[in-house]
Amino acid sequence: MYVLFVCLFVFSGQPDPPRNLESQEVTTDTVRLSWQPPAYDGGSNITTYVIEKKSVKSQYWGRCISTRNCFHTVTGLEPGTEYQFRVSALNLYGASEPCTASKAIATKRKFFCQFSFCINLICVYLLKKKKDFSV
Repeated sequence: MYVLFVCLFVFSGQPDPPRNLESQEVTTDTVRLSWQPPAYDGGSNITTYVIEKKSVKSQYWGRCISTRNCFHTVTGLEPGTEYQFRVSALNLYGASEPCTASKAIATKRKFFCQFSFCINLICVYLLKKKKDFSV
């Protein structure tokens, strides 16, 4: 009589970092980010992604937000400022290392003169000039 034992080892732990972090859209105060899930989830479903940011002038990372999706629009950024972002994945067993940080992403600068405001200024100027030349 032969007895066959099958041993099944399941390794569970922290997930790998998320992959392929990209910026999709940049405005004066927002950046839309997307990424792919980790190649290995650590044997447990990914429950949350944590997004961190830092100004390129700083050496410190700060937590922005947590999300369940592989995309998010980070808000509340300063216009004309360069930022880097990174994302970590969390599962039942803990957090992954952060993914490779993004390249520097510059938010757009605010224009001080709105188009309609400029048109109004030009019209007022021209009307004043016309009035000055009337006899």
